[in-house]
Amino acid sequence: MICNMCGSTNEVGAKFCSRCGHVLQNKDNKIEDNVHNSVIRRSIKKDAKLKNKRALYGTVTLLIGIPIVICAVYFFVVLFPLMQNVVPSFGTILSSSLIFFLLILAYVIISIFLNFGIVKSSLDISRDKQVTLKDVLNSSFKNISACLKIFALTFIMNVIIGIVAIIPVIGLIADIALVVYFIPVITMVTFMLADNPNDNMSLTDLIKKGMEIIKNHRIEFYGLILSFAGWFILSIFTAGLLMIWLMPYMNVSLANLYRRLTKETKFEDSSEGLSNGAIIGITAILYVLFFASIIIILINYAIPQIEKKEGKEIQIYDDFDYNYDYDYDYDDTLDEEEDYSKNIQIISGLNIYIPDGYSRTTVDGYDEAYQSLYGDVIIGVITQKIGSHTNLSDFTSNYKSIMNDNYTCGISTNKKLNGTDWEIFDCGDDSITLTNYMTLRDNKIYAVIVTHIKSSSSEVNDELEIIEDNLSFVY
Repeated sequence: MICNMCGSTNEVGAKFCSRCGHVLQNKDNKIEDNVHNSVIRRSIKKDAKLKNKRALYGTVTLLIGIPIVICAVYFFVVLFPLMQNVVPSFGTILSSSLIFFLLILAYVIISIFLNFGIVKSSLDISRDKQVTLKDVLNSSFKNISACLKIFALTFIMNVIIGIVAIIPVIGLIADIALVVYFIPVITMVTFMLADNPNDNMSLTDLIKKGMEIIKNHRIEFYGLILSFAGWFILSIFTAGLLMIWLMPYMNVSLANLYRRLTKETKFEDSSEGLSNGAIIGITAILYVLFFASIIIILINYAIPQIEKKEGKEIQIYDDFDYNYDYDYDYDDTLDEEEDYSKNIQIISGLNIYIPDGYSRTTVDGYDEAYQSLYGDVIIGVITQKIGSHTNLSDFTSNYKSIMNDNYTCGISTNKKLNGTDWEIFDCGDDSITLTNYMTLRDNKIYAVIVTHIKSSSSEVNDELEIIEDNLSFVY
């Protein structure tokens, strides 16, 4: 017989592996149970609940707290400065994205080590061994080869899922099937490595052994996992704090399941309840109802049945009770232009439209400037006295020649806006665009500059139209 744990060949009829000592299983990994599957599941959870899991709470707190710290550091050290006073260049955005990627990668690696320590300690706790927080952390970082194998398996799995996801529709279904099929296998492989961290089995052999252990027991695995669904829902209302208690409880339960599937022990001392199939079915139905209700709510809000305009209700009728007389009851108030007067700011004698959500900021050389909520758009005004011998065309030419050191400027167009002639042109690079409005009045240049990241061009174009409609001198 072949040992599911180490792969050694043993004599026919042997009960224990001659190499590693584990209980040998039959070919199909079938375990004959004389009790209902709910009794086993409830017994596994009952035993896990009674174990002393205090040593795991600190590690789980680290696992949850580290990403919060990473996000906070990234926001205050990287993102927040980008939002203050400057328009970030493409290089700055790229470097900040790289920093975020490296932080996430570091967390993934740390979490794999910490998770391994939790799994190994959960297995020890399941076997009634005394475990301290120091033991959890030591087992996390003393078994590097085992952790690297888990990292490799996780990476390969994610790459496969990413490649399959490229296929429209079918890719999504295939990804779900892959995840459902392999999550139990990877879980068993993790417990195998935690049980024998110094085993030199290859990744292929580990996957094969994991598949052998979980064979015919996937419903039992998911029945156990989904039986914690209620606790996960409750954790939402505690801002995730309940997870500090729930994750150790769940991991020790999975350790008990691993010990049962390797025939190390039995769990048959609880009362009967819902079967594993019933739990999976109920959970599936609740998920479908949840997402269906979300879709219905979105549709109802996206397509409202009644709209109100200036106190008058305009109803949407179906084909059976539509009154065609309404076609001739035309309300000319609907054609009135929207009033942007509340958004007009007087800057250096100019009426400037500032969209909602913008806040005042400071930019060197600007008389006054306003920044969008996400810092991707800045609207500002610059004024400069010039000599009487300089005209607008000469000034814009000099301005473009200076800007061309860092940007490429386009051809100017002349446009009359509210009775004033303005010269309009764009300067920019691969990441940002500066739309410039310039005019000359009383030997003074008035420049309205809208700086924005190219990814936000579609929204900015709408705002530019409104700016042009309202751009005028106060006096």
